[in-house]
Amino acid sequence: MSRLLRSPLHPLVSDSIMLLTFTGSKTGREYTTPVGYWVKNGHLIVTTQSPWWRNLKGGQPVSMQVQGQHREGIATPHPDPEDATQYIKEFIDRHGTDATRRLGIRIRGDREPTLDELEAGVEGTVVIDIELTDDKPPVR
Repeated sequence: MSRLLRSPLHPLVSDSIMLLTFTGSKTGREYTTPVGYWVKNGHLIVTTQSPWWRNLKGGQPVSMQVQGQHREGIATPHPDPEDATQYIKEFIDRHGTDATRRLGIRIRGDREPTLDELEAGVEGTVVIDIELTDDKPPVR
């Protein structure tokens, strides 16, 4: 996926997947991982259930390869389940329940889940809000 996102063929997937680069808080090493994202009020929103988000505690600088462009930002994790529930609810309202697969979340049934069902379904999910800090146009 990393090679595809760095290639001229990136438009095949770069509308919903980007490369996120951050520095390990203990090792000081740079890590890059492909992540699904969506745009909310000019911020990039990422969800994960993997522990790498702990490197971003307190808001940390990150770089991204998004839609074929190098971007810079500050990533702030929101590990509170209520925050994850609200972000995912908004995502469903905008894109529908089928689109939640892009975030690694599966919704069962033919209706939108209640907030309680959604909170149970996103257990362990952390939302990362990335504020862009470069002077390039907003991501759409």
